Formats: sequence, structure tokens, C-alpha cells
Amino acid sequence: MNLRPSFAKTARLLNWRPTGLGRARANRALGLDIGSGAVNLVALGWSARGAIAVTACERSALAPGVVVEGQIEQFEELRRVVQSLVARLERRPTRVAMALPTPSVILRRAHFRAGLGQDELAAFVEGEAATWAPFPLDELALDFTVVGAAAGVAGEVEVLMAAARQDRVQARQALAQAAGLNLTVIDTESNAALLALRAWRPPDGQLATDEALALMDLGPGSITLRVMAEGDIAFEREHLGSFGQDLAPGVLAVSRLLQFFQAGHPGRRVVGVALAGEVACRSGVAPAVARMTGLPVWVMDPFAHLSRGEGLAGLPDPQVACAYVQACGLALRAWAS
Repeated sequence: MNLRPSFAKTARLLNWRPTGLGRARANRALGLDIGSGAVNLVALGWSARGAIAVTACERSALAPGVVVEGQIEQFEELRRVVQSLVARLERRPTRVAMALPTPSVILRRAHFRAGLGQDELAAFVEGEAATWAPFPLDELALDFTVVGAAAGVAGEVEVLMAAARQDRVQARQALAQAAGLNLTVIDTESNAALLALRAWRPPDGQLATDEALALMDLGPGSITLRVMAEGDIAFEREHLGSFGQDLAPGVLAVSRLLQFFQAGHPGRRVVGVALAGEVACRSGVAPAVARMTGLPVWVMDPFAHLSRGEGLAGLPDPQVACAYVQACGLALRAWAS
């Protein structure tokens, strides 16, 4: 699946969801998470025993205003930070994944005639996108993949289409190039979080069909709720504002986000809350969320089921590792692509 501004080959784009890591091709893979408060980097490779292992885990804070709501505002400063992080790696990764904020991505599905060649299908996709894209086609990075045969429609296939502002995509490509990285995947933040959540697994085992697991991403300026049900993200909503010295407003926001989910999904029972993001490790946050919601609350350690690679002194403490959830999901995404 190729990202297509005029259907030119470059990085793969958005929301293509491998079911596991068995198809992995990478010898080394990197997830680069660019947040508003920090850049997080997780690299994966093989352990001596042949298991997927964490070979690097780095983090650098960003000054306010460098990245705002996923938009790179100060490219040179961000380039300097990313180059410094990459310079710490002993070996360059073969595949790199980065993400766009989920609201920046438009996803659509459509049916087209089976048997079309790639160029013919691309032309049909471009025509279809012209009917729903909010921007001119020459301002979009457009991508597609054939999902499979269209259900109940003989002779047609279902195609997943994805579109994002070309300038946002190109900024990430330029950043990767400046750092000497091979950017092969641009995904959504939601999908990266999903991959990390699947790999982590709830401590009490697998979810039943009527159960859901909440992931609260606590950033410096926002709280994002994502709810996983039946192996996919069933709900996503963001609240602007986060946890300050007074925890009460943040805890109340978490509770309200969960209420929004339950109102729209009365048949789903949330069995617990996983906390991620750089604010999640703050003292008192997890107990306060547990008291307010009445649910089990875990500070999510995305490395819990991954091996430590040779040469890595140690993995982050579980109470700090929650800041690397997004980067770990992106590394898994690069690994499986």
C-alpha cells in the first residue's frame, strides 16, 4: 500500500492492521512518537533466543510550541532533537514508523470492480476521493488497499482508502530523511496505541465479547480515551486539559469520557483502565482514577511481554514506561509491515 500524492511511491500510510507479528520482515524496526511535550523512540530487534527484543529506548523533552496538536511548528528544533536521539542508536533500524493524530486522517471504504489493475484501481480511488475529500486532491496524500471480496456483492472488492494533508505527511518524511531514517509507515496514533494494547494484554487475561478495555492517554495538555473491544478500537474521544497539581479536574474528565463511551455502548462492560502517556506515572494519578471509576487501573508497561536486547542496560521502570506506549506501538507497526 503506497502513499500517493499523485500516486507516487513513498511511505505506506495509515491504519493497515496486521493481525500479528508472524509476518515480520524487519531485522530492526523503530517507532518514533512525536508528541507535544516530548519525542519518544523505541527500537526493536532480535534477542539471542530469537524473540523480539527492545534494543533501544530513548526520550527527549520538547520546548512548548515545537509541536502543537500534531502539527510541526518549529521544524529545525524538532530535527535537532530527533537527530540527537537517533545518534544514540548503535545500529540504524531498517524500517521506521511514525504517526499522525487520528483526527488528521480520513478513512473511507468503497466497492470497486474486481480484477482491476493497480493503475486502473488508483484512478477509480482518486475519483471516489474527489467526492468526499475536504481539500483539493493535489493537497492530499491518498492511499488505498484492497481489503478483500465485497460481502454480498459478486464481482466486486472492498477497498480501504485513507487521506491526510500532504503537508503533514511531507513534514514527517522530511524529518525522517534529515535524521537518516527510512520511513516506511505513517500510521494513526489510534492504531499505534491499539497494537501496543494488544501486545500488552490486560493482566486478568483476554476480553470476553461483551467486555472492553479502556486506554487513557494522559498527555501534558490533553486526555484521550480509546476503548478496545473485540480486538479493535471501538471508541475514541479527546478532552483538552490534563492533570495539574489538583488531580480532581483530570480525574473528573476521565470519568466523563468513560460515561460518554457507556452511553453509546450500553452492551459493553469496561473491565479496567490502562493509563499511558507522560502524565500517567505521576504519583497519585492511578489511585485517584481507580477511586473515581470503581474500576481496576493499571499504569501500562508496554515492554511487559518483550525481551531486553543485548547491549541495552535495562528497560524503563514500569512506572515510567507508560510514556513509551505510543512509540512501542509504532515500533511494532514498523516490525510487522
